[in-house]
Amino acid sequence: MLKKILIYLMIITLIFSSNILGGISTTHAKNKEGNFEILVNNPQKIKLKAQHEDIVAFLEFDKNTGDITYKTNEKNKNGKKEKEYIVEVEEATKEGVIAKFTDTDNNEEYIYNSVDASPSFAFVIPVGISLGGALIESLIGLGLAIIIGGVAYISFSEFYEKNDKKHNHYEAVLNGDGLFIGGGLSKSKAVSRLKSGKDTWSTTKSNAQTIAKEASPISKAIGPEIDKGKNGLPKVGYFYHYHVAKEKNSSGEYIRLPGKEKKNQNGVHAFYGTPYK
Repeated sequence: MLKKILIYLMIITLIFSSNILGGISTTHAKNKEGNFEILVNNPQKIKLKAQHEDIVAFLEFDKNTGDITYKTNEKNKNGKKEKEYIVEVEEATKEGVIAKFTDTDNNEEYIYNSVDASPSFAFVIPVGISLGGALIESLIGLGLAIIIGGVAYISFSEFYEKNDKKHNHYEAVLNGDGLFIGGGLSKSKAVSRLKSGKDTWSTTKSNAQTIAKEASPISKAIGPEIDKGKNGLPKVGYFYHYHVAKEKNSSGEYIRLPGKEKKNQNGVHAFYGTPYK
């Protein structure tokens, strides 16, 4: 049976996150000790490096697939300074990281959990795992990506920069730094996603309106609209969108279909276009 070790972050791990991975930018960075770097950041991938004493770790995030590759210079079973872990991330947002690291040498599993961290359940863990978890936290801290329910989403700016939009509709989620985009969707799958209470982003206003109407049990899309500030003007960085009408109340007002995520519980969104400037 594979050994599973629940990792709750102790003070030493928190130090890794705050000191080793401090002071980062989206191009290249080192903290004052010179032991953290962004080696690559292009439309295809981002590669990070961290070091603690004699342990060096490299984490690579594929922006197209959301896959994470993680390697260290720890000794493997053959005595070489090269160890690889399989990384499965369940959640990675600014609220914390939940990820499973599997040592490919012996199939030993480690669960890194900074969401439900509790010092009273702390275990002594390999430095390589602590560095791996901290590197994932640093990736999220850059505001380039998030992972929810095992699905990776990249920031809208990263997505738009790639300029290879092959679909009319995409998975979308609001979180922290703004709108994040996931995989492409057919029209029917985009409609199903809205019906399930999850947001979408579409390339055009008409595309967004179409799927919002088709997701509505009364074939009605509410909008378009955009969040506004106290001055009554649209908020910079926000997106125009439609809501899905669930029903009409006795006053003749349309009631929105509620979303399932924290940021869309007042109505699921069919976003479109670029953010307001």
